[in-house]
This record gives sequence, C-alpha cells and structure tokens, in this order.
Amino acid sequence: MTTTRSDVLKFVKDHVLNISDLTRTSKLAEILELYADKTSDELFVVQNTRNKNGRAVIADLEFFEELLMYRAFCAVFKALSLKASRTTQKALRLAASA
Repeated sequence: MTTTRSDVLKFVKDHVLNISDLTRTSKLAEILELYADKTSDELFVVQNTRNKNGRAVIADLEFFEELLMYRAFCAVFKALSLKASRTTQKALRLAASA
C-alpha cells in the first residue's frame, strides 16, 4: 500500500464519523477539547448514515475564519486580475488602432 493511500485510509478511519459516533460516544467532546487550547487544522467529516447527502465538516473556528480570509483574498485577487486583463486588452486595442 502506498503512503498516500494509507494516509487517506487513516484519515477516513480517524476523521469520518457518523451521527451515532457523536451521539453515543464522547467523540464530540474529544474533538472540541482538541480545538480548545490552540488553533488546529484537523477536520472531521460527519455523515448521516440514512442520507449519504447529509454531510458536514467540523472545524476549529479560528482555522475556519482563516480559510474564509483566504477565500476573500482569492476573490479580490481574481477581481483585480480581471480588471488588469481588461485594461491590458483595452491598451492593446488602442495601440493596434493607432
């Protein structure tokens, strides 16, 4: 088994939970305790065994806020890139018509 494949299997084993895992054990408390002292990038996937489309992610709030900042940065960067691209295209058209 390759390292990547075993890493994926380990993640699924340790970080993909069903609702019963959270309601019948102390797993949710353990996860929240993991997030209590420091920012953590560990993510947990919770799925509904009755409805496979019912899935969610549990994440450390500070880590989630950081991800949202990256997302906002990417949106601003994309908008600036589009504006620069339009400006460049306009300049090229003006140069071509001169």
